[in-house]
Amino acid sequence: MDESSLLFTSLNSSSKETELDTTSNTSFESQDIYTPSLKSHIISSIVKNLYEIMEENKQMGNDQFNLKDSIFYLDVIPNISLEYFINHLFKYTNMSISSLILAIIYIDQFCEKFKYALSMHNIFRILLIFVYISIKLNEDINIKPEFYSKVAGVSVKDLNMLEFQMCVAMNFEFFIKSDYYQQYFAYFCKNGN
Repeated sequence: MDESSLLFTSLNSSSKETELDTTSNTSFESQDIYTPSLKSHIISSIVKNLYEIMEENKQMGNDQFNLKDSIFYLDVIPNISLEYFINHLFKYTNMSISSLILAIIYIDQFCEKFKYALSMHNIFRILLIFVYISIKLNEDINIKPEFYSKVAGVSVKDLNMLEFQMCVAMNFEFFIKSDYYQQYFAYFCKNGN
């Protein structure tokens, strides 16, 4: 798969220099002093980028790569937009925008590590599980799987399996350096609509 199919390739060019920081978990909560319009802009920017990546994967024929043999694959694509899905998660989990940005960083690293192509068949589950993980790590709260599965529309069994598979795949490396987070934050503030 071509490197251009990875998320936010303009940021990946510096990913070789910016490694995962496994020494401490930096909370990015201080970044969450947002106006509703900035929050909406960042969400729109993220959604726009995700759709662009999936369209590029589709045109390159990469949208079928790593799909049907994956627990992230959905035969039936949900009849909702990504923006609706993300706003739904915000509404019911009270997550911070920094947790969403961390989830996008994790998606980027996952796709790069496994040469995984995002498509409408897998984005909902991949986004769902990385948001779940980032809320737990960034906000230091324990969301009950029963509650989150209800909000997200998956069974508790599937949620637990998705979390386990993703944690193992990522080798439990979810610590992000602050400057790496700042690159993504600035990118999403600048780009969008």
